[in-house]
Amino acid sequence: MRLGTAIVPVFTRPAALIAMQAVAVAETAPGRFVLGLGSSTEAIVSGWMGIDFGKPLSKVVEVAGIVKRLLAGEKVGAFRLGQLPPAPIPIYIAALGPKMLRAAGELGEGVCFYLTGPGIIPELLAGVGRPVDSMCRIGAMAGDDDEAVKAAARRASVAYALVPYYAALLERQGFGEEVAAIKQRWAAGDRAAAPGQVSDAMLDETWLLGSVDHMLERLADYERAGLGCPAIAPIGVGATPAERRRHVEGLIEALAPN
Repeated sequence: MRLGTAIVPVFTRPAALIAMQAVAVAETAPGRFVLGLGSSTEAIVSGWMGIDFGKPLSKVVEVAGIVKRLLAGEKVGAFRLGQLPPAPIPIYIAALGPKMLRAAGELGEGVCFYLTGPGIIPELLAGVGRPVDSMCRIGAMAGDDDEAVKAAARRASVAYALVPYYAALLERQGFGEEVAAIKQRWAAGDRAAAPGQVSDAMLDETWLLGSVDHMLERLADYERAGLGCPAIAPIGVGATPAERRRHVEGLIEALAPN
């Protein structure tokens, strides 16, 4: 089993610290650790952390390049790792737009996706420019009440539809009307109505919902689309921690490979 980060934001940790932490984690899983790097979003980097989010593409390219050199044993500036990883650490780049996809192909051994349905996977992989491994973090929700599960997925979708990168990705997947409606309700202050603008089709393309058989068929769609590894993020919907835990464990049991 591989152990990976998806992702470490390049704005919130210096390259030297990322390299040191990567070596430390790699020691727990020799030959099985994957370092995922990406820009994160302005809402998190600037809004939460108070750090300037200028030129995310340039920052990803810069930090990934320095980390690769450090992990190879090079001295960068005044810093060199005192201990190298027990095995080479592949770097995967989080990418959705054309420029970041090309950067992933030039810098990384793999690419990370999120909020990405199987329908657009071939287009994204082609944008990388060369064959690389790929992973997609896919939210899977389960609960005793199907409508409550859909409502939770709709609320989560709104948070991403308001982020420019993800809004553009959703539009490319055919959900431009939903994104526009969400933004309109949010800007008008009618935030309670925003989740209602997320269509069933948008949920079905970007989440794993419904019966176990349907989820497994959707995972097969990702495989047929060329995705290397679906990283399933199980989410339990329920009134109590015990209920939510039960649903998370049920998803793991149902969706884990045989």
